[in-house]
Amino acid sequence: MKKLLLFAIMFCGIIVCGVILTACSSPFSKPVPTAPSPPPTINLSDLDRVDSSTGAYPMVVAIANNALGTDNSDKILQSSQTVQAIKNVIDGTKDIAIAPMPGQEQLDYAKQQGVDLDYVHVADNAFVFLVSEDNPVDNLTTQQIKGIYSGKITNWKQVGGKDAKIAPLQRNADSGSQTAMVEFMGSQKLMSPITDYTESTMGFLIAGITKPFDGTQSAIGYSFLYYVKQMVDVTGIKLLGVDGVVPSDETIIDGTYPDISPYYAIIRKNDPEDGVAKRWAAYMTSETGQNVIEQAKYVRALLK
Repeated sequence: MKKLLLFAIMFCGIIVCGVILTACSSPFSKPVPTAPSPPPTINLSDLDRVDSSTGAYPMVVAIANNALGTDNSDKILQSSQTVQAIKNVIDGTKDIAIAPMPGQEQLDYAKQQGVDLDYVHVADNAFVFLVSEDNPVDNLTTQQIKGIYSGKITNWKQVGGKDAKIAPLQRNADSGSQTAMVEFMGSQKLMSPITDYTESTMGFLIAGITKPFDGTQSAIGYSFLYYVKQMVDVTGIKLLGVDGVVPSDETIIDGTYPDISPYYAIIRKNDPEDGVAKRWAAYMTSETGQNVIEQAKYVRALLK
């Protein structure tokens, strides 16, 4: 009788353990992964409230085309260029500007107007320096570039190049690249632009790299990597390495290039959650938006 009872207990134990093990290994006990949330809605009427820098404009068009299922958003979207696009947001004539970080002048203007801005990181770029492909110099240090643009270094032989006067090209004061150059210089004062070395558009500056100055192709200029690679078709130029690192998508992503210049969705802090600005910022930082940004040949912000 005792043996029979012991057998029954052991048998029931096996059944109970088997049920427990079966339940523990059942796929129905595992958390079911949730699908990513769809990005916020972007409407056709939004497009009149969106502005951008020149370099960010193709990204903005790509986002709008994807969200609206069209291929002609560029018929409505505009780019007022960096400085004016940010001013438009501060003034309230636009709700959002996709652009690099504002310079001190724009920040001071926002403060004067009593406007607090928010910055949502949406993509990455690099601030780059260019010379003629005939220039033997392939790399400059940050301090050498600052020396050139402060007027302390005036001849290429001072930085390992030929005996030729350096022609340091600049942009007009209200351009995004000029704002970036002022920020790059930091505490060192940027030399006053020389009339013959000042270009009114980014395209003219890049083309100017190949022009002879003082009988030699001795110019240096600056731009943004995306603009150089995707928006102009100029031969005879090369990108300089800075501090030993050549600008590329890869050196932006791994953080080794020293002059990374992010793109931001620049919006007013007090804008409503369901307004144009915050919906666009949320769309651009969603997985869908980041995929569109990458397909448009920009460096996605969320890889970091």
